[in-house]
This record gives sequence, C-alpha cells and structure tokens, in this order.
Amino acid sequence: MTTNQEQKHPTLDGAQMQSAAIQHLTAEQLENFLRIVFEQGTARDHAMFTTIYHLALRASEAAELKLSQVDWRTKQVFVIAKKDGINSSLRIIAVKGKPHLDMEKALKRYMVERKLNNEPSDFLFASQKGGDLNPLSINRIYKKYFDLTNADRLSKDLAAIPEEVGHVHALRHTFCTLAAEAGMSIYHIAQIARHRSLNSTMKYAHGSPALASQTWERKVYEVHQ
Repeated sequence: MTTNQEQKHPTLDGAQMQSAAIQHLTAEQLENFLRIVFEQGTARDHAMFTTIYHLALRASEAAELKLSQVDWRTKQVFVIAKKDGINSSLRIIAVKGKPHLDMEKALKRYMVERKLNNEPSDFLFASQKGGDLNPLSINRIYKKYFDLTNADRLSKDLAAIPEEVGHVHALRHTFCTLAAEAGMSIYHIAQIARHRSLNSTMKYAHGSPALASQTWERKVYEVHQ
C-alpha cells in the first residue's frame, strides 16, 4: 500500500514496486492484438483501438469522443480527460510500414466507411444502433479481439496473453509502459496520458539500473553531437 508520504515524495524503490503491479501487453502482444483487429475486425474497431492505444485513452474518453474533436487540418484530437486529468490536443499518429499500428490510416479508412453508410451520429465511434458506444461495450469488443488473438497465438504455438490484461484499460497501461521502456521522458508520457500529477506517471518507470545504463549508452552519442 502506498502511504501519503510516498505519494507526496515518491521514491525510486517505491516507483519500481508500483511498476511491477502494472498490467500491460508486451510490444509483441500489442502488435499481435492490433493485427488481429485489422485483419478480422471492422474499420471502426481498428480505428478505435489504435486511437485508444496511441492517445492512452480511458474507455470513457473514447466513448465520448465526437467528430468535432478531430481536427484533420492540424492532425490532432482534442481529448476531454476523465478522473481529474488534463484536457489535451494530441497528434494523430502515423506508423509507416505497419498498417495495423497506423492510427491515421485507420481513422481515414473508418471515415470513408462512415460516409458510405451515412452514419448520422456526432460521436466518433458510433454504435451499430446509433449514438455513442458506452465503456462497457468497448470493453466487451476488446475482449472479443483479445480472445481471437489468443486463439491465433495458440494455433501458432505461442504463449497466450495473460487474462489479467483482458480488459481495454490495459491498452492505456501498455502505452505508458512501452513509452517509458523506450526512454520517453516521464514528463512527455504524463502529457499524453493527461496525468495531473507526475506521481501517477512514475509507476510506469519499469526497469533496472542495467537497463538505465543501456538507455544512456544509446543516447549519449545524440547528446554529444
């Protein structure tokens, strides 16, 4: 349990203990999941889950996104944060060579489908019955593709993804964890995740002194250019 003192003055060992409890997908598992959605799912579902991942959205934030919050001129999405978070305009992410990870292409493909279907809803991710998807529906859709992903993995003699990450909030944890492991600054991760307190971001600081040294070894040349 985290004490009030630790919340006010987080320690390195305290952050590492919290990080060990974070439920997230590995980079390989994430790509497998999004590839399954891309190949077997609808344009809406693929656009929704790439957006949730790249913008570290909560299910409630994704459910309430409206078309008016997507600015194609600046290629940004304005996210209205939940749980005392900070509202933020975040970039629509393009990933060259990996269409299953490409949020920009996924959204554009979905926009074409919406137009063909004359979808009248103001919500970005409209339900099949019209109106917005609720968070429980988003989680149920995630679990469907999660199960399909595990079936695919087992058919290829790969280890199943643990059931502990069989909920859509795991995508938010996955973004924060993978970003931290890639050496992205805690401050920048907090901005995308819309954390008001950096203490909320510190728990994603996975790793060891050896990993920290390896990260510096990769960066040192850039620093001394």
